Amino acid sequence: MFPSPTWFSADRKRKDIRPLYRRIFTNRRLDFLHKFAVRSIFGFLLASTSYIAVTGSIYVKYIRPLKQEERERLERELIEADKAGFAIRIMRRMISRFFTVAAASYPGLFLVGVGGGAGFELFKVKFTFNGANYFTTVKKNQLRKELEEFERGLIELDKMIATGKPAAI
Repeated sequence: MFPSPTWFSADRKRKDIRPLYRRIFTNRRLDFLHKFAVRSIFGFLLASTSYIAVTGSIYVKYIRPLKQEERERLERELIEADKAGFAIRIMRRMISRFFTVAAASYPGLFLVGVGGGAGFELFKVKFTFNGANYFTTVKKNQLRKELEEFERGLIELDKMIATGKPAAI
């Protein structure tokens, strides 16, 4: 391979003695890059600042009062529930003491049973849900059973008349 003129040019001294990065990044290019970087940073700061200001003002004006109102409502409900729970605990303690005293003797246990039964009967008579109570439901079911039994009797009677033989009992 013969030496070419480019081979010799690599061997020659450069006219420009600046380092390579100075030759690539001239002052004009560096000024342009610096201006672009500074403008980008300021643009980002301006956009993010306006976003933060708008979001903060919306939060303070609208969202925070709603959250505060919701928090106060929840606190009121918790206080009411706590008071109700306290009342329920007291009631449960009183009922537990009553049954403990009543179950200590046979006459007391008998009276608790009679009272519970009377309370259940009162509940069956007085409690109505969607126009139906215990006795109307029982009456409908009993009527259905009586009709089915009567229908079976009629079918057996028809068979006995058709065959002429009495049905087995």
